[in-house]
Amino acid sequence: MIYPFYLKDIFNYRPFHRKIHELRSETHLENATSCPYIMAAEAHLNTAKSGRQKTRIETMTDRNSSQPGIDDHDLAVKEADPKLKRPPLYRVILINDDYTPMEFVVEVLESIFGMGRSQATRVMLEVHTKGKGICGTFSYEIAETKVAQVSSIAQQQQHPLLCTMEEH
Repeated sequence: MIYPFYLKDIFNYRPFHRKIHELRSETHLENATSCPYIMAAEAHLNTAKSGRQKTRIETMTDRNSSQPGIDDHDLAVKEADPKLKRPPLYRVILINDDYTPMEFVVEVLESIFGMGRSQATRVMLEVHTKGKGICGTFSYEIAETKVAQVSSIAQQQQHPLLCTMEEH
């Protein structure tokens, strides 16, 4: 049976629940499972209430149907759960030089990175022996801020201490 209405008409002109009720009475349907358009309209009504991100799905009718009057605009909408991903993390790295005093490096690690004396000493020795050492892993904005703070303090104290960040 061909129904003389389209989903786009239902969604554009009246509140959904009122139009669905009218469609049921016009087509003399007791339950919505007999009419694929009413089922699709009710599905759209249920998904429109939540405000979540929407994706397109096909109506309840067969898309390969040869019924005239059915076009690609008769689509229902289904909620999609938002896909969240963690932001990328960045390592803040101190690079060794032969001029910056070890005690200054320990003070920087304690004040900017909140390390204890023993952990700051371990990182300082890693920088001294291996050429570079990881001070911590942070989100991009925090890592960028820490690199700027280290560079600023080193410049104020006239030390050539280098600090960089790289993606983890």
